Amino acid sequence: MLAFNKSERSKDSETEAESTFGHARILWKLDQIFDLEAYIQTTENPFQSYKKRNLIGIGVRLKGIQKYNLGLSIFKEKEQTLNRISKDTDRLNIYVHRKTMFSNEMSLNTSVFFQPSINEPNKDFKASLLLTLNMPISKKFNIQIQFSESIDKDPPDIADESDQLFSTNFIYKL
Repeated sequence: MLAFNKSERSKDSETEAESTFGHARILWKLDQIFDLEAYIQTTENPFQSYKKRNLIGIGVRLKGIQKYNLGLSIFKEKEQTLNRISKDTDRLNIYVHRKTMFSNEMSLNTSVFFQPSINEPNKDFKASLLLTLNMPISKKFNIQIQFSESIDKDPPDIADESDQLFSTNFIYKL
């Protein structure tokens, strides 16, 4: 799986900041109750005071537990703030995902992530909630409405501990 996203924040027709997100994942499907996965991710997000946040990880996904997807992984995180302060952290990643189908092929994807530091889990953790409503307009065109809430107990520089995002995405499949 490959994913890429570019966003910008603007005010009065002027672009204030841009963010980018890239994610690549390999999933090895096994004849077990779990699959193995490896992933890499890169983010540039001035909205959350990150010049760059890169991570690489491995983990397992548990399959078919009451319509939920559960996962556990470990990853190495390298962050650089807008003030060029660097930080390396080893983290656990625990996530839960559920897709709820509605009529007309509309769906709601709910994902929850909890990412404590291995060395200081009580003082340094990240948590997030992502809700995505998918509304197919045709076979090739979708509209997505997303809401996310992120918490970072050890945020970079002067960033807030929590951040909310609301977005509308127009998706055309080639």
